[in-house]
Amino acid sequence: MAPVGCEDWEASSGLVHDLFLTSISPDIELLCDRFSEEPLFCEVIEALKNLDHLSDTRVRHRARHHALGYMIEDECISRVEAIARATEVHRQLHFGRDHIKLQLLDCICSPGLDQSIITVLANCARCKNFGSTHLHSLLEPITRRHPFELIIADYLSLPKGTNGYHTVGLYLDTYSQRIWGFKHKTHSTAKTTIAGLEPSPQDGQPQTPS
Repeated sequence: MAPVGCEDWEASSGLVHDLFLTSISPDIELLCDRFSEEPLFCEVIEALKNLDHLSDTRVRHRARHHALGYMIEDECISRVEAIARATEVHRQLHFGRDHIKLQLLDCICSPGLDQSIITVLANCARCKNFGSTHLHSLLEPITRRHPFELIIADYLSLPKGTNGYHTVGLYLDTYSQRIWGFKHKTHSTAKTTIAGLEPSPQDGQPQTPS
């Protein structure tokens, strides 16, 4: 370190080796090759590693905006890799589109994930054997367009409470997202499920004060 008040020694004597060599990290090159078919990820990689100094100003700002929500980690994969991952999930129990997507979204990020999953379902030989009706059902979303078209039911076991109730039957209408429940003194059976789905005389009627 030069003493305070002294002239910068580089300005007077110059550098011994006035030559600098810079190169792109091989990891960056591998990432660029891996996501060469994914324009979104290419822009993100360039923005994260400040390799966009030669890009158009508008493109550079857009890339930096995309990069705000990304990190270079293992969770980002290409569409080819997404198809392979979706195939693994589908082969477990031959799930439909939404079930596969829910599992994959917990661990990966891939552009056009819906189309990757559809490609897997359309090329599954086992699912094709069941005919087009079965394939269309796998592609249908879990949600429905009409009330009570699809109802999800489950039971919750609790410690025995007042009057001996210890089981709660929970029901969800996927259209309205309405949840209702019934308490039972017995364990869950087909009879309790049917009883919970039977319409009540009070359904659809406004509550009146007693």
